[in-house]
This record gives sequence, structure tokens and C-alpha cells, in this order.
Amino acid sequence: MAEAGRAMGLLESVVAWLRVYRKPELQQPAGIIMRETTRANRSADALEASVASGAYSGQMNAAQIVLGVALALIEPRLPMWKWREGRHRLSAWFNTIAARPSFEATAVPSP
Repeated sequence: MAEAGRAMGLLESVVAWLRVYRKPELQQPAGIIMRETTRANRSADALEASVASGAYSGQMNAAQIVLGVALALIEPRLPMWKWREGRHRLSAWFNTIAARPSFEATAVPSP
């Protein structure tokens, strides 16, 4: 399932970025931050196209859950990354899934 792979790619990038970001500023390797920023943007751009083509529509499945979880981590944990800019379809898709009771009940708390 290609959709699950794309969603996992974004989740892996976000988690790697978070690991570096949580270190004291002097211990944050700029190269890793730049690489993960690039990787996350590339993943989000591909996901924007996938959502636009209907890849994440239909009955709830694992790919949708993984993508929803990955996107839910970003705003409270990586506020410097404005992932919604230029990705209107992905943003709208996330707004819809984030409004589901199951997602609201398990929302990522702010740090």
C-alpha cells in the first residue's frame, strides 16, 4: 500500500526532527535539521498530491490513521514548520480527520 508508505515517511521525518529539536540548542546539528526539514517538505508535497488524487479518502484505514497522527504531531511540537502553507488539500484533509471523535479524544497535548 503506497499510501501507508508515504504517511510513514512523513511520520519518520517528523519523529527524527523532534529528536534533534528537543536537544539543547547548542547540540542541534544544523545538517540534520536541514535534512529532515527537506525530507518533511518533500513528503508533505507528495502527500498533498496524493490527497488531491483521492488516495486518502474512503473508509478509515491504517494509512489515514498514520497520516493523521503524523500531521497532529507537527503544530504542537514543531511550530516553526508551517506545513499547511501551499498544501490546502492536505490541510483540509487533516481538519476533517482531526474533527473525528477518535482523533479529538487522543489529540497530542501541547508541550
